[in-house]
Amino acid sequence: MKYLFCLSCLFIFFINPTLAESNLELTNKIISIKKIEDFNLQSFTTVNNNLFIVLIGHNDTESLIKVYNLDDLKEIKSYRFHSLGHANGTTYDSKENKIYVLNSNGSTIIHIFNGSTFEYLDSFNIDLPARSIAYNEDNNTFLIRTFINGYQLTNDLKLTNKTPFIIGLNANSYIAHQDWTYYQDYLYYCNWSWPSHGGDGTNYISVYNLQGQLIANLTLSANLGEIESVAFYNNQMISGFNAPNNYINFYLQDIPQLSNTYSNKQENPLKQAPKVTKFTNPLIYLLPLIFILIFIKLIFIKKKTVK
Repeated sequence: MKYLFCLSCLFIFFINPTLAESNLELTNKIISIKKIEDFNLQSFTTVNNNLFIVLIGHNDTESLIKVYNLDDLKEIKSYRFHSLGHANGTTYDSKENKIYVLNSNGSTIIHIFNGSTFEYLDSFNIDLPARSIAYNEDNNTFLIRTFINGYQLTNDLKLTNKTPFIIGLNANSYIAHQDWTYYQDYLYYCNWSWPSHGGDGTNYISVYNLQGQLIANLTLSANLGEIESVAFYNNQMISGFNAPNNYINFYLQDIPQLSNTYSNKQENPLKQAPKVTKFTNPLIYLLPLIFILIFIKLIFIKKKTVK
């Protein structure tokens, strides 16, 4: 397993990624929220016919919970809450009627909310530092993302297998890694090409199966703002953005067709990571090896001279 992980790291650095020809046009804006103070959208999930939204503000020291009914698109609940950290991921366990919110990006703390009242219940620690979380209602398990790997957890969020089912997710420093969501055998993993870190503002939804293969890479316009997550309702997809005009916008659309998005989808999924604008010459990673070889050569020459 150790060697497989190392090989994955080599793929990340040396393989030039290719971008799928699949662009999504979002036109059906269903909810638009004027930003309050410095609160920004961080994660959300669908709870039956409601949209449970977590906004964070004041340097992650305060949270704002909002709930909208998706049938009439009216707000039914809104309240401030003490810090939920960066709240990088949110998911709903339909069997337990509980909402789970990650404390922050790389934290082991999970916060629990009631799925009917939307009130806070409890917090506890899980085995791994999670950055994304999704509930798989088909087999009553959870799927979490650490930095570049994905793991399956039991319904009580215990790690039973230390072997990840996804290895080597895009680890680029100018990609903002967001939440992921499970729906009908696929994981929808959101990323944003971070302009202040060298990206161009483009949004991506990378779709994986549970064998760790990348099935599709969907591209959304940079004009929408920063994508945070997607959720599903009535067999449609909801995507949420921190928009550039001080609004938080949610769009509803049909679920994109995933078949034949890649003509070479059986290849190593690392080859289809999102394309980015920044480029580092792979030769730079050979420099340490070159220095080692030169050092060994100098030692050999020195020994030969002494003789």
